[in-house]
Amino acid sequence: MLAAGCASDKPADAAAEVPAAAPLKIGYSDWPGWVAWEVAKEKGMFEKNGVAVELVWMDYVPSMDAFAAGALDAVSMTNGDALVTGSSAKKPSTAILINDYSNGNDMIVARSVSRA
Repeated sequence: MLAAGCASDKPADAAAEVPAAAPLKIGYSDWPGWVAWEVAKEKGMFEKNGVAVELVWMDYVPSMDAFAAGALDAVSMTNGDALVTGSSAKKPSTAILINDYSNGNDMIVARSVSRA
């Protein structure tokens, strides 16, 4: 805020212009907790909130590799994989969102079939 209050040689409208930032590039894969990214995209939630996002659908392991190589700004992965991937990433990373929790509750729900 202090910098915005400083004098400038530029006209008022030029000083107010802010260059558009590159979109946040997020990698995600086919896991029910991570498909919420696609729902947010389809519902226009990023645009409604003024957030530039590029979602990149990838297989799981390649998404972690792309993040570690610096090709993605963020990626959805398990906590354990984040620890391993974080140690090999080009730059330090931080976990900012836990959007899925599983404690052995993954299962297939099916109807019983009688074989009389």
